[in-house]
Amino acid sequence: MQSFYLSMKQIRHVFLFIGLLIGFFSCKQEKENSDLFFEKIRTNKKNIEIFMRAMPKGGDLHHHFAGSIYPETILKWAIKDNLYLDLSNYTINHEKPKQNFIELKNITSRPDYESLKNKILQWWSVRDYTPDFYPSHSLFFETFTKFIQIVPKNHPEGLLEIKNRAKLENVSYIETMFVPIQSLIQTDYLSSFNQKLRQDALTQNKDIILQDLEMMYQDFIKNGAENEAVEYNKKIIEDNHYKYQIDDSNFSLRYQNYVIRTNPPVDVFESLVLGFMSAEKSSLVVGVNIVAPEDNEVAMNDYWLHMIMFEFCHKKFPNVKYALHAGELTHNLALPEQLSDHIKMALEIAGANRIGHGVDIASETNAPKLLNFMKEQHIPIEINLTSNEFILNVKNENHPIELYFNNKIPIVISTDDAGILRTDLTTQFVELAWRYPHFKYSDIKQFIYNSLEYCFIEEPTLKKRLIQDLNQRFTIFEENIKKDFQ
Repeated sequence: MQSFYLSMKQIRHVFLFIGLLIGFFSCKQEKENSDLFFEKIRTNKKNIEIFMRAMPKGGDLHHHFAGSIYPETILKWAIKDNLYLDLSNYTINHEKPKQNFIELKNITSRPDYESLKNKILQWWSVRDYTPDFYPSHSLFFETFTKFIQIVPKNHPEGLLEIKNRAKLENVSYIETMFVPIQSLIQTDYLSSFNQKLRQDALTQNKDIILQDLEMMYQDFIKNGAENEAVEYNKKIIEDNHYKYQIDDSNFSLRYQNYVIRTNPPVDVFESLVLGFMSAEKSSLVVGVNIVAPEDNEVAMNDYWLHMIMFEFCHKKFPNVKYALHAGELTHNLALPEQLSDHIKMALEIAGANRIGHGVDIASETNAPKLLNFMKEQHIPIEINLTSNEFILNVKNENHPIELYFNNKIPIVISTDDAGILRTDLTTQFVELAWRYPHFKYSDIKQFIYNSLEYCFIEEPTLKKRLIQDLNQRFTIFEENIKKDFQ
């Protein structure tokens, strides 16, 4: 006869099950309470800002180093180094221009210094921008050419500025696109391959292209590419990172290498190979990217070819991760057919681990299938609200963020170029909450956790520590914020 008495083991299982149920409903109740509390304060934008500034924000994964330094800082560097300002285009020069220039050494003593400074900042950022001043898309991308040559000498100061500002707004991790590797490998003898690669790309002759890439790759190896990657890691990344103590108990920073998509194909491929080699050989360099205006004519024409290059490098370096700028386009910038497949190629050919921007997703051929692929493969989208508004004039209901969310694509919120755009990560979350009331507090919190879950950190202990730290920060934040708003 079966006994009606429970064994001790069965009793433990019953209590365990009850405990899990209590925990589940307790967490569910806490989540609902947090959502309800946030709904009460989000009717006032300044309340949202106070809330978001105190809120832990995890990581900023779509972050350009040079574009994230505020131009006031870059101007100070130029003054310190006694460089020249070309007044015809507001570009910094090491050499004295032939005419219409200012020697910056004594600029602060000029009676018109403040007006000059304001003019400089207008050309180096979105400060006081109005649509009749200059096209926003052109202004943004041209800013880099005006000051980029002074940035390399000041890497440590730039890194420290970014770190200190991140800590001030409760950001614990940044993954920055740092600087391209300056190669000493001579590739002039390969210049004929620029035309050949492009010609084969027109007919999408992939097999021939892969053979040519293999030949160039072996040449790079013979000419010391691996040594260059190691030297770059040591002198540009590691020396600065460790000497200036960029990581501490409350903040960590890692680096992405990048290539410039407007360069000739051979140069792009050489930079890409070095970028992958560098990422393979250092835990501080966690990924690779591709930058520059996607609508540029060279970038458009070479887009498929670039994706093949990423596919090639992935096979050589399968452990290296990479995010790709893809779909940073609108009908104002590109032809309809050019909007139809960039994200698709970045995913299906190049094999991107994350997509940056992805603004034109709705114009992609068979967008539902593509969104489903991103969902099934857990490929996050890097959303840059201020950047997309200024550069592309895309915001509010015209932005695809809700489309990604409704299709269960992991979302991460990031700044892109905080210095040029005069923003920060807090502002991105303020705009997110204000523009899209559909997102609950629990949704926004998940976006923040996504920034650590989908970061490219290679050290498991560091990633685990960052997530544990984020848990603690949220516990303290959620206890304090309700008191502050009582």
